Amino acid sequence: NTHMFQTHTQNAPSCQNVLQPQDIDYTLVTQLSMDRLWMIQYHCERWYHRDNTQTPKPRFMSIAVLTNQTVDTIQDSLRQM
Repeated sequence: NTHMFQTHTQNAPSCQNVLQPQDIDYTLVTQLSMDRLWMIQYHCERWYHRDNTQTPKPRFMSIAVLTNQTVDTIQDSLRQM
């Protein structure tokens, strides 16, 4: 399937430099609670993209964690994975 990108959208700034499809990247956005934080390790492994040449290409992720713990605690948990 080929996806067409709009260069003009009502009430949005105009796209001056249209990108090529291979120049477009994606960000995985997810939310979870503390009891499912262990799953992030597997999301990261699956989101790590390989193109047709099998060259690894890291991708961005945005993660929201529903918790009453501090940011430092969550970051420590993620680093230990």
